[in-house]
Amino acid sequence: MGPGGAAPWDRFAHWPRGAATAVRVAGLRRPHCLHAAQVNALLRPADRPSEGWLALRGMRGLTGNIVATSPLQFLPALLAAPLALLPLVGWTGWKSPLGTFCALLCTGYGLLFMIAGRDNNFYWALVVAPVWFAGLAFLPLTLGSLWRRAVQR
Repeated sequence: MGPGGAAPWDRFAHWPRGAATAVRVAGLRRPHCLHAAQVNALLRPADRPSEGWLALRGMRGLTGNIVATSPLQFLPALLAAPLALLPLVGWTGWKSPLGTFCALLCTGYGLLFMIAGRDNNFYWALVVAPVWFAGLAFLPLTLGSLWRRAVQR
């Protein structure tokens, strides 16, 4: 018996669900291969190859994408970039499963924008922008909590 009285093989009790998920993921490969075949049929030898999406733009990629897809684009860059990060601070202050999920979701997209995507792929941020900026609602809660912690010490 393992910890808690469970047998070691009990962890495999949900293997049908895992197998079904693996089949679904493998099924996504077919449309991708069909798309690649159609694109390759249109390519000519003189066509210029793609630059690739691995750009490693760092914080500029994150703030640039968020700013370019929001009203922050009308502000000076030195002001817009820090303001683009405030919603993420707000999400981290809401201590609940949904708050944690949204903070991790925004962080994941932020890492994606920092690692992948050229400057002309700014529109990728439109996928996460509604959730991203909803974090502003929790910013007062977070800042208040940080202030109380700082004063207590």
